[in-house]
Amino acid sequence: MYIIPLAVSDPPTAGLLIFIAGYLGILNIILCFFNLIPAFPMDGGRVLRAWLATRMPLHEATRIAANVGRGFAVLFGIVGLVTFSPFLILIALFIYIGAGMESTAVKYSHLLQDVTVGSMMSTPVTTVPPNLPVSQVVDMMYASKHLGFPVVERDTLIGIITLADLNRTSPIDRDAMQVRDVMSREVITLPPTAPVIDALRIMSSYDIGRIPVVLDGRILGIVTRTDILKVTELRQI
Repeated sequence: MYIIPLAVSDPPTAGLLIFIAGYLGILNIILCFFNLIPAFPMDGGRVLRAWLATRMPLHEATRIAANVGRGFAVLFGIVGLVTFSPFLILIALFIYIGAGMESTAVKYSHLLQDVTVGSMMSTPVTTVPPNLPVSQVVDMMYASKHLGFPVVERDTLIGIITLADLNRTSPIDRDAMQVRDVMSREVITLPPTAPVIDALRIMSSYDIGRIPVVLDGRILGIVTRTDILKVTELRQI
């Protein structure tokens, strides 16, 4: 700020630049202090969690920090509504949603940290051959309430057919189609020794509901979102 008068000879221009630099400096200081508010997942909230984590397990520290963050989010939301400040309302939504998501992620990581997909997979697995008519797959989904089946040929997993695959086809054409015509050929699989938390991350990243468990090319079982939710509920007992 002090070098602006030396670099700019025109006094009005120099004054304007000094004002802008001073305004940005004050704004940065305000944002710095605002970010230190213990509203998890902001930096202040992470500092609070780190302090709590020295006195209790990480998942408990995260839960408490997230609850404090939600409290600040509600406060910011009320102030934003009263003062008609969309900025504060957006910050409140960010804090509230972010705190909940991160708290849930840490809770799942804690509850599932020692669980492998092999210990909780569903088995035996209902599979379908690639030459099965698609209409029969629809009937199987209605009967079993399962929305996806691995496709196996000669004891080898070659694909997977799900409700999403069927929805991409015309109902008129399904009677003439076989599984191989609509199945997904690039299948994400996991070995039985893989941690369940890895399966959960993959499901969230790729928006899929099930992952076949494969060893040496042979399918041993399948793990679904429902399986993971059930195990998580049981681990909380």
